[in-house]
Amino acid sequence: MPVSMTESPETRHSLLVRLKDRDDQLAWSEFYDIYEPLIYRLATTCGLQDADAREVVQSVCLAVSRSIGQFEHGGRPGCFRAWLRTVTRNQTINQLKQASRQRVVSDDATAIQWDQLMCSGDPPDEIIRRKFDDEHRRQIFCWATETLRPRFSPVNWQAFWRTSVQGEPIDLVAHDLNLSRSQVHVARCRIVARIRQLVEQHTAPEP
Repeated sequence: MPVSMTESPETRHSLLVRLKDRDDQLAWSEFYDIYEPLIYRLATTCGLQDADAREVVQSVCLAVSRSIGQFEHGGRPGCFRAWLRTVTRNQTINQLKQASRQRVVSDDATAIQWDQLMCSGDPPDEIIRRKFDDEHRRQIFCWATETLRPRFSPVNWQAFWRTSVQGEPIDLVAHDLNLSRSQVHVARCRIVARIRQLVEQHTAPEP
């Protein structure tokens, strides 16, 4: 069965505390690794072209850098994600409006996307909220897999990826990789367990 995440994991409180120290390069590197791709994909799925999406990323990261010192988590689940989602929403809509007015995209693609967003059955806030949460789940998984991939052999990683992510039959993968069914199963279970562990370490609340 393919790996999935049904709920958006939370950003752990310790990372938020560490981000208040501008000199904590490891904390900021982890933040950028997770959230820059997330914000960029959200902006592009809302219709922005590459340059405009990168403007959104830069604006959001700058806003976080300026405001994280005053951010209070208060132990509320999803508090930081909701705040970051609001900042991303505002910057994305502002950029969409600007691109739509300027008509700088070939065939008015951004203008059309903006018109569709405004005329859809759901309000823009709800659409962007869903998109943000979807991208958040996806990016946490991508970050965890990229972090763990070098720690496993290429064969074991393929056994996991093809069966758990791509959903290929175990018999086919075992045949292709010259492994037994049990070897594929063990490799898959070990890697899935490590991914879940890493995600939990990243998202677990402070004791």
